[in-house]
Amino acid sequence: MNYDAQRFLSILLSITAILLLSVVATTQTQAQTNIFSGRAISINATINGTNAILNDTGNLPSSGGFIARSLESGNLFGGALTTGRLDAITQGTLDQSRSQAIVENLNLNVGGNLITSDLVAASSQCTCFESGPPVCDGNVLIAVLRINGVQIPIGTSANQTVNLAGGGTVVINEQIRTGAGNTASLTVNGVHVRIPAVADVIISSTYSDIACGSAPTPTPTPTPGGGVSFSGRAISINATVAGVNGTLNDTGPLPSSGGFIARSLESGNLFGGALTTGRLDAITQGTLDQSRSQAIVENLNLNVGGNLITSDLVAASSQCTCFESGPPVCDGNVLIAVLRINGVQIPIGTSANQTVNLAGGGTVVINEQIRTGAGNTASLTVNGVHVRIPAVADVIISSTYSDIACGSASAPVSVSGRVLNSSGRGVYNAIVTLTDSSGGVRSTITNPFGYYRFFQVAVGETYTLRARSKRYVFMPQVISPNSQITGLNFVAKQQ
Repeated sequence: MNYDAQRFLSILLSITAILLLSVVATTQTQAQTNIFSGRAISINATINGTNAILNDTGNLPSSGGFIARSLESGNLFGGALTTGRLDAITQGTLDQSRSQAIVENLNLNVGGNLITSDLVAASSQCTCFESGPPVCDGNVLIAVLRINGVQIPIGTSANQTVNLAGGGTVVINEQIRTGAGNTASLTVNGVHVRIPAVADVIISSTYSDIACGSAPTPTPTPTPGGGVSFSGRAISINATVAGVNGTLNDTGPLPSSGGFIARSLESGNLFGGALTTGRLDAITQGTLDQSRSQAIVENLNLNVGGNLITSDLVAASSQCTCFESGPPVCDGNVLIAVLRINGVQIPIGTSANQTVNLAGGGTVVINEQIRTGAGNTASLTVNGVHVRIPAVADVIISSTYSDIACGSASAPVSVSGRVLNSSGRGVYNAIVTLTDSSGGVRSTITNPFGYYRFFQVAVGETYTLRARSKRYVFMPQVISPNSQITGLNFVAKQQ
């Protein structure tokens, strides 16, 4: 399967769902007291005594920071191990160390075994809290893992083991934890293949470690009555066909006090087989300063209104976060693997609300996003795939909703956007500067997909933003924000 490189933002910011999602917790320990460690490696393979590594971030400095690496494809051991795109990120910031690794289109032929997967993604994160020990979490997302032609059902627990017929094992979502007191670490290996005396191959390996200090922390302004107020919900399938509604795998509403609700089903079947799925997962949670929800549908098959719509994977996520000052911010995205409508594979864009018209009438909306809120409240609904056929069907695949009320919004806001080349692809490591009217300059560096963000930007000021890159030229922009600004993009001038 070929994914557009920019779609990996879905994974890195929202695979959560699936796996991680960062928490910028203003109620937690101050960053300067924490010591970070981390690393992400897409491929770490030893075959017949020879070791080779592909796409390694190297070690994260103890002071934290951000390291990202990517390759368009991989080929090792004379073609015995080939891949599509590889991505790896490790970072330490504020109260959290986290790492992510991704491998597309794995093909491993070793020891008489053929192991393939459309996608193997792993993540680990370790977080400090205002009180108590640090906590580490990790998970994997694996799309269509086959061993010797047999598709392997992916469980929800760590360290799922599959025995190879000729000897050896494949461990899925391998997790190794260490730590005590104010330190904690977690290694997550997406897929770990061991064949004695032949091979030891790790696909998508991440490591996160943090040592937490004890400095007191500022807390966000509470909402009236005390505390942040949450709302959220995740539904894997919400479908109305010929006037009959059916839902599959619904978390139900999240209580206003927050918490954690997870639901899963091994498979789904509605409307006499007109809609079938593989595994379904849904999560909604509210904790500290964030409300977030995720929904996943595997192996979708929808036959409705003379249309056949299939996908290997539809995953959606939404999150709304309170900050120490400024209004709450909501973000969401989707990850879709091989969406076909009537046999035609649909290229997945990077923008929300991508619409495909059906030949016989109706639409399919991909990454449908609906935002509401003002002041100290914000909400976001993300629908992975939304099929509407008038008078016939209204079917939502992977629907998430997140809502948060943070208390009184303060003056400072955030400014964010992307730096793009003339073809619309993100520019990595571009320097973006924000200069105020008195000449004060702040700067940041874009991530691998061209995204940047400035926090704590005062309203009522006039600022000049500039983007710089060795390869491209961009026009400066002048802003006077009175609320949060998103989508402030720089597009390279034609050379």
